[in-house]
Amino acid sequence: MLQTNFWPRLRPVRAIATFSITCCLGTLAAPASAADWPDWRGPGQDRHAADQVLVTSFDPESGENILWKHEDAGGISTPIIMDGRLYTLVRHRPGTPDEAEKVLCLDASTGETLWENIFNVYLSDVPAERVGWSCVIADPATGQVFAHGVCGVFTAIDAKTGKTNWRRSLHEEFGFLSTYGGRTNRPIVFEDLVIASAVVTGWGQTAKPAHRFLGMDVATGEVRWMNGTRELPADTTYSTPMLTALDGTAAMIFGSSDGNVWNLQPRTGRPVWNFGLSRRGLNVAPLVTSDGVYMAQAEENLDNTSMGVAAKLRLSGSGDVTANNLLWQHRGVVDGKAMPVVLGEHVYFVEDGAKVHAFDRETGKPVGRPTRLLGTIVRASPLVAGGRLYVCSTSGWHVLEPTEKGLKFVDRMRLEEEDEVTASPIAWEGRLYLTTGERLYCLGNDETLAAAAKAQPLALQTEEVAAATSGPPGEPAWVQVVPAESQVAAGETVNLRVQLFDAAGRFVKESPATFSTDVGSVDDGGHYTAPTDEHAGATITARVGNLTGTARVRSMPPLPWRFDFDAIPLRPDPRGGLPRGEPPLPWVGMRYRNVVRAVDGSNCMVKVTTIPKGTRSQGWIGPIDLHDYLMAADIRAEETGAGPADDSNTETDADAFTKATAVTASLETARLPDMGLIAQRYTLDLMGASQQLQVRSWPPQVATHFSKTVPFAWRAGVWYRMKFAAQTRGDAAVLRGKVWPRDEPEPATWTIEAVHERGNLQGSPGFFGNSKVSEIYVDNVLVEELP
Repeated sequence: MLQTNFWPRLRPVRAIATFSITCCLGTLAAPASAADWPDWRGPGQDRHAADQVLVTSFDPESGENILWKHEDAGGISTPIIMDGRLYTLVRHRPGTPDEAEKVLCLDASTGETLWENIFNVYLSDVPAERVGWSCVIADPATGQVFAHGVCGVFTAIDAKTGKTNWRRSLHEEFGFLSTYGGRTNRPIVFEDLVIASAVVTGWGQTAKPAHRFLGMDVATGEVRWMNGTRELPADTTYSTPMLTALDGTAAMIFGSSDGNVWNLQPRTGRPVWNFGLSRRGLNVAPLVTSDGVYMAQAEENLDNTSMGVAAKLRLSGSGDVTANNLLWQHRGVVDGKAMPVVLGEHVYFVEDGAKVHAFDRETGKPVGRPTRLLGTIVRASPLVAGGRLYVCSTSGWHVLEPTEKGLKFVDRMRLEEEDEVTASPIAWEGRLYLTTGERLYCLGNDETLAAAAKAQPLALQTEEVAAATSGPPGEPAWVQVVPAESQVAAGETVNLRVQLFDAAGRFVKESPATFSTDVGSVDDGGHYTAPTDEHAGATITARVGNLTGTARVRSMPPLPWRFDFDAIPLRPDPRGGLPRGEPPLPWVGMRYRNVVRAVDGSNCMVKVTTIPKGTRSQGWIGPIDLHDYLMAADIRAEETGAGPADDSNTETDADAFTKATAVTASLETARLPDMGLIAQRYTLDLMGASQQLQVRSWPPQVATHFSKTVPFAWRAGVWYRMKFAAQTRGDAAVLRGKVWPRDEPEPATWTIEAVHERGNLQGSPGFFGNSKVSEIYVDNVLVEELP
């Protein structure tokens, strides 16, 4: 029943040289040339392209200064380049039932398509237009590229062949949110870790939403550490962390969903300091130089109601440094997307409204007046090359040159409407790559290509940081238990190991430890064994002297599973509400938005309506490699936000009474929630306002992507039994759903049946709910294997 080898659909577009792979990575690749562009921000993570000579103009109609263009590589993701290959995230077959997300690999010199790695979008509220939000990141040391898809699919890919080395489903496994806004964080690579983040609503101590990071082993995807910032943030965000060395300590500096700029140690996830900048989440990628952190935001400031600020922060301290680390700031600079860049003694911030501000780096004094760009919207970050700034608004191309009074235009051009720019331009070997919504342009000419051979390449920032922070370690100050997060079958064993780090985040050694656990058993060698017959969530503590560290393990017995919640104890609500308990501990995404309460004389799970940002939710209760199973539950909606029924209507006119009754019924159904079950990455949704039953995989795309909908009348206050069966048939998924009033006999036929030809072939069972004023009750859950 468990599917252990789940490979993506890999589409080689032309013949590629064949080579053998030993283990999942094969032989380690040689380091990439420092002239490569392995990170969307460039080799120095600062948007600089060294002293490359690049074209300053191009003509889409005549083809002047266009070396090639690729119509399938357009989108909103900034590409990267490693070893002569360009990698980008794009939509696959847009607007069709087969639409998905993919990593596309091109020959960076010719534009020839080399391979594409395709993965489905599922159980995500991100619309298709925002697919490809993140950026691919390259790891020259292992010859891999990593992609964080909009729905939480995280893939490690062999950079030469396009084959998947490993893959994780971050929303099903850890509770990474995937919301309508589309904001998807860009991963980074440091040494042997690839680090991804999102607002996470997980399990146990991570049940409450917070911006959290996963440090994963580049070779296997094993989680080395998981940590985050303050709980209950206002937004999802996508600020890319910048790596730097601070007094021999590796630092990962980023803008968080909680409105703070944070410094975490990348090897351990240990927080060092934070600076409060905004009431809302931060999206801008910070720029870290030897003289400080340059950061911007476009939301409400902390100390007044003004919007936006451009700031420079001091690189020192510990804990909350808000009171001490501000060097200078300019309120009213509304830069919520573009990364700041430096050129000489000036730093440049580009407002969302298409104005460029120049400030003196040391004093913060404005340099000249803001420069107005073509258009009114900017989403891309500037590129610095040859002493110039390359800046794109969504509708304009600009090349600017610094002067004593600010900036002057070298060239500017309004782009065609279809060539809307969201991605940032990059450069490689005399070529400038400009991604628009419709295509990817490679810009250059004979002069720029010839000059590229003479250009001095930049050092890779990640390598410099690693070298600067790898000195002799000090005394142990931090215990890391690996793997930090695991999911196993009941009764299985996880072999834990302990790594010690000093106060600067440098690895000291592996160490024996004294282990203890709250669930299951663990011996002195770190061999943890999960309980044999229950759904469990364990926290294992390792002690080395006075230091402790923890790891967590979720475990589940084999199918079938049954849950009726009656064994869960209820406790008084400290806020004066009804007594309540908690859903099973290892369920992901469930404990923050759901409680257990007594209903009709027995316990059931209740999705409550009283928490902030809890209207729409989904959660998962098992491993992601399950397939060919049936999910069933009793489900009921109960209005909580509507007033008492109005029974004062004494109208005797039949037509008026019929009309009033219809209006009342319409209002009642409008208040009904959407609620249902998840199986194998599909949702069976009992929809209240529309009085329908729907099977789907990707909610915003039901009009063009796979879905099926049938009419189904239902009402609040009635228990319904739902059954949802998901089976595989080759590459297809066969879905069948059934709903009926619980007190009536089960119908012989399925209420809805559908086949998704390019199906999801595995996935965790779970629950879905969308409600503002009605609570959703769930009871008598069953998950069982299908024959």
